[in-house]
Amino acid sequence: MIRRVPLLLPACAVAMATALSAETPASVAHMIAGGSFVVHAAEAKEKPTPNGARADYVDQATPTLARFEVHRTTLLPGRMPHAAHRHEREEMMIVLHGRFEALLEEKKTPSSEGSVFFMASNDLHGVTNIGETPATYLVLSFYVPPAKRDEPAADATSKTPLPSTVWDWDKLPVKASPDTDRRNLVDGPTRTMRRFEMHVTTLRPGAKTHGGKHPEEQFFVMKDGEMEAVVGGEAHRVSPGDLFFVASNQEFVWRLAGDKPATYYVVRFFTSATPEAPATH
Repeated sequence: MIRRVPLLLPACAVAMATALSAETPASVAHMIAGGSFVVHAAEAKEKPTPNGARADYVDQATPTLARFEVHRTTLLPGRMPHAAHRHEREEMMIVLHGRFEALLEEKKTPSSEGSVFFMASNDLHGVTNIGETPATYLVLSFYVPPAKRDEPAADATSKTPLPSTVWDWDKLPVKASPDTDRRNLVDGPTRTMRRFEMHVTTLRPGAKTHGGKHPEEQFFVMKDGEMEAVVGGEAHRVSPGDLFFVASNQEFVWRLAGDKPATYYVVRFFTSATPEAPATH
């Protein structure tokens, strides 16, 4: 048996360690060999805040990002998490439950459950719970070092960088096929990324298995139903609110779990650190 001996630290060292701990939330990600990971929403414990609660998912570098930070915020009715502000990083929010009003520059836009907000670099933004009950959203932040930024990718469908945008779930057009529904949100460059592609897929029983190996990094956020993620020799069941992140050039399988439909968000992003190796399907 290993006996742990307490280490006595000077008061200044304890204070510094406490400060660092407060600045760097603990990750609840299940790390997988190769850089991919899964976060189960139920394992991200909520901590009270003055305006509601916060649960941290992950905060770390990836092969193509200097830092990828994800957390879940719950706001009380009428509250904001903080005053409207600007920052260099770009981020997106997914409304998991409730109704919010997004402030993007000078425009206020109400949105329903399932909606997505994108905050472009240095744009003024804020969010308010406009419902009568607590409301929850997921925040995903992309830190791309200035030295890593370059021109939009040649394969992007639009050369105009994506501005701050709200996609209201109730207004998204649906492209239906026998086994799949797809809602396309965007595919083009942003102010800090060469290409940013986002869509929402609904799979019905009998739909084919997805996956492959891609140079770009991507992630999936579950909305409804359950999927199974297989990567690095591990299989993980992914449920509503969960996050599955696939690292660059790591082979994976993404398939329906069970006999009920499943709906999930897909985000693929390209930075100048993204390898040029061809993808396989």
